[in-house]
Amino acid sequence: TLPVVGPIEKLIEERISKELAPTSLKIINESHMHRHHAPMQGVESTATHFRVKVISEKFAGTTMIKRHHLIYGLLANEM
Repeated sequence: TLPVVGPIEKLIEERISKELAPTSLKIINESHMHRHHAPMQGVESTATHFRVKVISEKFAGTTMIKRHHLIYGLLANEM
C-alpha cells in the first residue's frame, strides 16, 4: 500500500519544490518516534516531526548550516 500523505507533509513538499526545484526530495514522517516525549503528551496530531532530505542545485556553494536555514525559513510558519 502507498503511504498516506497528510496536509503538513504535502505543504512541506509544495514549499520546497516551489523554491528549490529539487532533483530529489524525501519527506519522512517520524512523529511516531517522538510520541513518548513529555511535550507530546496529549497531542493528537500524527504530523509533528519530519525528516527532510533535499538535493537541489540551489544549494551549490552553500554550507550545511545555510541549507538548514533556508529550509527552516521556508517552513517557519509551520514550526
